[in-house]
Amino acid sequence: MGGNAPFDPPVLRFFQPVRGQSLAVQLLTQALVQQRVAPAYLFQGPAGVGKALTARCFAQALLGSGSHHPDLLWVQPGETTRLQPPQIRIEQVREISEFVSRTPWQSNRSLVVIESAQCLTEPAQDALLKTLEEPGHGHVLLLADRPDALLQTIRSRCQIIPFYPLATDDLLAVLDEQGYRDIRQKPELLALAGGSPGAAITHWQQWQALPPDLQSCLETTPPTLAQALELARRLTQTLEPATQLWLTDYLQMYYWRRYPQPELVQIWEQTRQALLNYVQPQLVWEVAWLRLYQWQQQTQLTPA
Repeated sequence: MGGNAPFDPPVLRFFQPVRGQSLAVQLLTQALVQQRVAPAYLFQGPAGVGKALTARCFAQALLGSGSHHPDLLWVQPGETTRLQPPQIRIEQVREISEFVSRTPWQSNRSLVVIESAQCLTEPAQDALLKTLEEPGHGHVLLLADRPDALLQTIRSRCQIIPFYPLATDDLLAVLDEQGYRDIRQKPELLALAGGSPGAAITHWQQWQALPPDLQSCLETTPPTLAQALELARRLTQTLEPATQLWLTDYLQMYYWRRYPQPELVQIWEQTRQALLNYVQPQLVWEVAWLRLYQWQQQTQLTPA
């Protein structure tokens, strides 16, 4: 065969479910083919673009079977309260150390996948550093949406595998495969997702959770001041604070796509900031909808 033959090793079949991450797949398949798998990898990139799926495919190619292999340990952040962000604690890292130090059961190596590695606490990161320095029989994959939350000493001991937002065709294909073809009906949700199928699905679920009559009210400017105030009351009484914050992002994208005016961007951005600063929510929404009503009365613009 000529020197320009495509790189198409048999292990590539394990990565067939992965879309839009050709560089990551190429780096991992080359490591497997050349039998030069690094002790540690850092899969870094936006949430929802295929890092966990690629890790499962890599595990299957490396260990020879599915996700329930006895030589695979999958670590996730523990459950927390509403006031505390998800965390991976030092106790979980100690379990990782014990796992990689023992002799593998069925394979000649073991594999640890740490999902949402940016959630590692500082003591947990210090403990993990020791494991990365002496990985024993194991390999470690860290999946991180925010790699800057990890210690530089951890990042420096990992081979970086970059993940990127998906192109539109790949994004739509993944959503179709996952049974979310209806998201195509809401282009503002696709735009808000920024190339992440996971984010698109989350946005769609948020939207579907809203009462249908409230959905229709959100997509038209209130025709009267009284209706603007009533909409503010309904939003405050119906939606959880986190949903209200999400709604400001959605409305900013929705109105920008129809009326690309800086004033509208400012309205929803200031609404979001006020909610984050714990201003009384009903007052925040009353101001937002009144400003939108006044803007509409002054401009009389039609959608772009």
